[in-house]
Amino acid sequence: MLLPIAPKGCNLPDNIRFIITSRPEHWADISKSQTLELTMFKQHSLLTDSSVQEVDNFVRARMDTILAEMREKDPIGWKSKWKDWPTEKQLRNLSEQANGLFHYAATALSWIEGQIDKHGTAAKQDFEKIAQKGLDPLNHLYGVILSSFKDLDPDRRPKQLLGFHHVLGTILVLREPLTIHQITALLANIPQDDFDVANFLKQFRSVLIPGMTTSFEEATPQMHKSFRDYITGAHAPEEFSILMGHAQFVTARSCLEVIVNKGGGDNAAKMYSVWYWYQHLREAVQEGVKLEDEKRGKWFKQMADDERMCNLLEQMVGDTVINVWKTYSLEIFIAMATVGWKLLEQGTHEHRVKAISNILVRAFPLLPVPASLTVPCLLISRKCVLFLCRLPSIFFMAIDLFCLKPYGDIWNDGLLETWKYQQPSTTLPLPHLVSGNTTPDTRSNKSSSSESWESE
Repeated sequence: MLLPIAPKGCNLPDNIRFIITSRPEHWADISKSQTLELTMFKQHSLLTDSSVQEVDNFVRARMDTILAEMREKDPIGWKSKWKDWPTEKQLRNLSEQANGLFHYAATALSWIEGQIDKHGTAAKQDFEKIAQKGLDPLNHLYGVILSSFKDLDPDRRPKQLLGFHHVLGTILVLREPLTIHQITALLANIPQDDFDVANFLKQFRSVLIPGMTTSFEEATPQMHKSFRDYITGAHAPEEFSILMGHAQFVTARSCLEVIVNKGGGDNAAKMYSVWYWYQHLREAVQEGVKLEDEKRGKWFKQMADDERMCNLLEQMVGDTVINVWKTYSLEIFIAMATVGWKLLEQGTHEHRVKAISNILVRAFPLLPVPASLTVPCLLISRKCVLFLCRLPSIFFMAIDLFCLKPYGDIWNDGLLETWKYQQPSTTLPLPHLVSGNTTPDTRSNKSSSSESWESE
């Protein structure tokens, strides 16, 4: 993060200062860096003794506020229900477990407040649950929060767990911040009767929304790194562990639903879907490539067998849909070619990749770069390419043309036909073309919504 700002040899003004925060167990020591201009930095270790008392004060003040709100809601019955709760010992135990970590205290209190709203006086037990900590208090706290999601009707449990993975997975892989309202619109393909997205987000606001007074609808989820590590690592219960490849895949599918099913909905969700659908799909494939052989084959089969995804990809080249998302972005072309190639490489049947091939052939009939890859590339010799490197930057695309010739063949012949005799390299001279950090050139403001949700 700091390298582009202060690389070795830079000459920044003297009045520039950097403030770098770091969790104690991951102290960001930059004093031995070989790439940063160290004269620009001074590191100071802040004493944390005072934070223990500050967090204790926060716990007590926040509990006073929660009790005051309960008194307003039930001025008559409040005293009999909540008298002498929480005890001094319970407050002290919570403060000791936080041990100066504000995030722990804020998350625990936010969750307890939610349990009070949901279960009333039964929430008194939650102080005791948190007190039964393991070796890692923060992971134990997350485990307690997740356990509140376990008490489900057995008949509803499968759909509820699917929704859990879909919603939290989407928040994990979002490529730009969206508010709760916008995320709900993006996930409109999840039927409310099967899984109430808004209610779920309220239930989990303690680990998704920082602070205590933010407006829920306009809040932007900011998942704390410790919870992200927990939910994607080995510490979370298996049924709640989120796989990044699956998260990318279901998010891509939600984006496609928004694009294909035009209609009402939030404009930000539509814009996000148009800009990032192909990037999520490419990331899903790339995450699958990282898996071990047995898991990799199973993952690619699951992707290829997803009927809803196949139907959505086929609809993407429909006359009424294609202009919603179509751009002249080379990045989209390369990303989708990479997705198709990897699926074929893993043994996916050709008819399952036909929709991607159609997107590549039909979606970019006027795309200048792939169109010029067919004959001109054959005429450009390596010596000529080296010569062009010395010319102004406008001619640097010649290097890309030479290296990307197979993509031009895809544009002419289709992905399936080209696959039979050559495979393009996905390592390009200009990494930004496939990095996923570039947005398409043309952004659509068209609206869309979705009504159906296929289970994974």
